[in-house]
Amino acid sequence: MSPFRARTLVVAALVALSGRAAPAQTPDPVSVTIDLGFVSTSGNTAVTTFNMGEKLTYTTGKWMFGQSAAAIYGESDGSSTAEQYDAALRAEYSLGPHFLAFAGGTWYRNTFAGITSRFVEGVGLGWRTIQAPRDTLRLDAVEIGRRGRYRD
Repeated sequence: MSPFRARTLVVAALVALSGRAAPAQTPDPVSVTIDLGFVSTSGNTAVTTFNMGEKLTYTTGKWMFGQSAAAIYGESDGSSTAEQYDAALRAEYSLGPHFLAFAGGTWYRNTFAGITSRFVEGVGLGWRTIQAPRDTLRLDAVEIGRRGRYRD
């Protein structure tokens, strides 16, 4: 057998074995998502934009606890043109396969929109209408309380 043919068979066998289904595993109770973005352009004007965000969830039994934060900053020709920050906490309790109860709070700041500081708290009920491996649809009914400071 030629060396080329032997390598081809080995590669084909590895590809075939890698496609086999892995045994079912229990889902990890901790999930982390991180987003980062940076844009810098120049020409008639110089624009720079930076954004970052993160989301952390922890699931134990019927409880799910979540925390998220995000920031966006932009400048054009050396002047700040965008600055937005937010952070949120949320707790959910499963009431069965399709229903849940939740409570949470969010802090938000966007000085360019005139919002110095805004707090939003809410409690509610959710209905998981579609729960497929790749698709989810959920409807929430929320009672919200707001307070904040706004620029004049």
